[in-house]
Amino acid sequence: MRSSEAGLNFDGLKQVLSEAVRGASYDVILQSLLEEARRLIGAAAWAAFYRFDPAACQLRMAAAAGLPAAFADALAVLPVGPNEASCGRAAHSGQVVVVEDVLAEPLLAPYLPLAAQHGVRSCWSFPLHSPGGRVLGTLAFFHPAPNAPDAALAGEIGYFIDLLALLTERHLREQENAARHAAAERELAAMAEESERRRRLYETVLSNSPDLAYVFDLEHRFTYANAVLLQMWGKTFEEAIGKTCWELGYEPWHAAMHDREIEQVKATKAPIRGDVPFNGTFGRRIYDYIFVPILGPDGEVEAIAGTTRDVTDRKRFEEELQEANHRKDEFLAMLAHELRNPLAPISAAAQVLRLAPNHPDKVRQYSEVISRQVNHMTTLVNDLLDVSRVTRGMVQLEKAPVDVKSVVTSAAEQVHPLLESGRHTLALQLGSAPASVLGDRARLIQVTANLLANAAKYTPPRGHITLALEVENGVVRIAVRDDGNGIEPALLPHIFDLFVQGKRTPDRAQGGLGLGLALVKNIVGMHGGQVAAHSDGPGTGSTFTVELPAAAQLPRPDAPAGSDTPPAVRALRILLVDDNVDAAATLSALLDAAGHRVQAINDPREALDAALADPPEVFILDIGMPLIDGHALARQLRAQPTLAGALYVALTGYGQGSDRESSRQAGFDRHFVKPVEAARLLSTLAQV
Repeated sequence: MRSSEAGLNFDGLKQVLSEAVRGASYDVILQSLLEEARRLIGAAAWAAFYRFDPAACQLRMAAAAGLPAAFADALAVLPVGPNEASCGRAAHSGQVVVVEDVLAEPLLAPYLPLAAQHGVRSCWSFPLHSPGGRVLGTLAFFHPAPNAPDAALAGEIGYFIDLLALLTERHLREQENAARHAAAERELAAMAEESERRRRLYETVLSNSPDLAYVFDLEHRFTYANAVLLQMWGKTFEEAIGKTCWELGYEPWHAAMHDREIEQVKATKAPIRGDVPFNGTFGRRIYDYIFVPILGPDGEVEAIAGTTRDVTDRKRFEEELQEANHRKDEFLAMLAHELRNPLAPISAAAQVLRLAPNHPDKVRQYSEVISRQVNHMTTLVNDLLDVSRVTRGMVQLEKAPVDVKSVVTSAAEQVHPLLESGRHTLALQLGSAPASVLGDRARLIQVTANLLANAAKYTPPRGHITLALEVENGVVRIAVRDDGNGIEPALLPHIFDLFVQGKRTPDRAQGGLGLGLALVKNIVGMHGGQVAAHSDGPGTGSTFTVELPAAAQLPRPDAPAGSDTPPAVRALRILLVDDNVDAAATLSALLDAAGHRVQAINDPREALDAALADPPEVFILDIGMPLIDGHALARQLRAQPTLAGALYVALTGYGQGSDRESSRQAGFDRHFVKPVEAARLLSTLAQV
């Protein structure tokens, strides 16, 4: 049955086509066609055009005629499929779907409230096909009464369908072309932007690089030079570009050398590298450079690029490093010499004792030799460890108010034997003003003693040394002057560096490792002070000055010096565990001579059974033992109730704060560093 007698209005269609010819937009033409289609069906009908979105499998309303806004919003997007509403089924099957009465269509059940609200009883859906056969969308008509198109009306609707399909296909092609064109324009713009970005990037990098960057053409002319190179030349870009090295004022030998190198790169297609001095606006500097070929598409050299780096400071550093290595080698040779020196008398004394064990005088004489030489070696090793700890910041100062006058007199007492052996005269000028600093008394004595010892070593016999103490403007100043060998000007700036020493005589009468001044500088620095050295040259003597921040005068009595005489002791039962057989035997002999009963064990695994069999009052345990270290052994022994109350003494070659803390945590009561001082050990035992 025909829904309307209006018939096809060719005048209306001609008007729509006329609009299309005049270049009206797709949306305008689409709206006009829908209005004409609605007139064809009847004014009471509504029309809507849906465009198919294959990616989402949905229909989206592109235009409508007569639809109320609420109805259009509710049906703006429709799903596509065999069991969907009429438009979705038409787009899925590509066939016309006519629902004569929506109340009789089960698939429209979700839409019945909407249809009832707006008075819709029938719906026709016509698919749009492209010339290639793909579905472009659907044309839908909604009626207020049950209805269906007859064959004549369906044919007339077909005109609209075909026209809509052609227009939509053309619109989609235009959109695709526009999208491709826009994408191409965006890609071209992005390429141009990226090219400009790279140009700015490279130009910024090259212009701000401290290295010189440049390009030669095949005729050896500069075609590019970055900012720092232009600055070195003292020329603008326009003044330099197009010029050769000759024309830019390079020395003839220099320009000729670069000409040869450019030709070599052209011939070999391989980079070439070198270094050369150059006098520019930066002064005379040394430059390291590299020339590399720039190859064209045909593989031939098109140009030569180069970079040059100022290596003046690096060359100077390398020379200083070589000098430091030389000083280190000299130091190691001196260290070997200083360590071998005491070994010779120790070895000889040991042989004498072995050959003449029954001569008490010789035993006493050569025991004293061994003791002195061991003390000397211990001092050398302690100096090495001390300078290592101080320079690495591993020393903690025990700061308290310190009377610097007391420090000075204590240091003078320490070096008295050295001054006496050189028959030197020491004058102390302490002044009357109080001199107090906040510092570590022992370390400050070490600083002062090192300066006095240094003066004594480098002053010929019967020299004169003065130590002056002054307080001025909140600074305590200690100055040590001598009339000795003096310091060479080249050595003076490095006198406080490690491995640096003044020239020694062939007999090396000065002795020591020459680490004292490095220790002085670091310890004074830790106190917030500074050191200085002055000499007018060889033979003129030297002056070393220490300046420390003064502190308020807070008198504090010094502790009385300890006595070297070991106190009287009662005999103790001692278990000594040390895997070093000789070390255990000699220490056992020392303790036995002091009246103690000592059991020495070299295998730590035997210690527990021995201790339980005869519980000792004192354990002396080596730390660095194989199989069971001293810490583990101490814990194992402490765990036994009968052994927990003994005195535990750690004996080790490690004496840093962290080592002492590890011993404390393992249960040790005392920590001694090898070689142990007999008086200190015996004094500790006397307190048990």
